Order: sequence, then C-alpha cells, then structure tokens
Amino acid sequence: MDAGKHVMSECIACKTLGEGVALARAVERSGRIYMFAENYAYFAYVQEMRRLYRAGEIGEVRYAEGEYNHPMALDDYLPLSPG
Repeated sequence: MDAGKHVMSECIACKTLGEGVALARAVERSGRIYMFAENYAYFAYVQEMRRLYRAGEIGEVRYAEGEYNHPMALDDYLPLSPG
C-alpha cells in the first residue's frame, strides 16, 4: 500500500492486535484498498449448507468448524498433520 498499490490477501494478514492496528493505519495512510479475500464462503457446497440451515433442514447450529485439504502425497501431508 505504501507503494501505491491496492492489496488483497487470502491468507491471514496479522497474528497480533498490534499487527492489525499497523495494517489499519497503513490503509488509512495510503488511501489504498485492503481486502481480505475469504472466497470459501462462495463455494457451492458452502452455499448449499447455508440454504439447508436457512430452510430449517439441519436444526439449530450452536457450533460449527470446517476445514479443507489440498490433494497431496501422504509423505508431504504427515509433517503438517501427523497421524
């Protein structure tokens, strides 16, 4: 943004509150646009779960958690998630 460019990130941009404040200040200082692009909310299967929930077909959701896995060889995957 300091280089005069808009920024879009799909991965987490900050790990601490201080980093978040620094990012917000950089946006304000630069006048550029920062966008956090979480595109998984628009995948068809996510939209279908939303439709099912809104239609009352899956009951009350009190907690939900999701994850996806990239196709990769077992030898490459195990160091990331042993077992």
